[in-house]
Amino acid sequence: MVVNQEVVKLGLAHLHHTEGIPSTKYYIKLTEQLVKAQLYAEKKGRGVWKRPPLRDRIRQMPSNLYSSVKDYVRLKFTRKKDEKLKE
Repeated sequence: MVVNQEVVKLGLAHLHHTEGIPSTKYYIKLTEQLVKAQLYAEKKGRGVWKRPPLRDRIRQMPSNLYSSVKDYVRLKFTRKKDEKLKE
């Protein structure tokens, strides 16, 4: 494994295509490996691909959607609480 591939796989870098580079077999093979490494990092949420916690993602939603999600969660929690009291 080459250093570039490991850096991309850890999510510490991402791919950028540069025009004018000749498409040799070696270049194509290296590009394929780097694309696979980047897809792996994206899927695993590593480095620059790391997703913020759900709490932060919800807070970044538009206010009306944020309120809807809060109301839904509150309603769901209340229903569970009511079910436990009935038992």
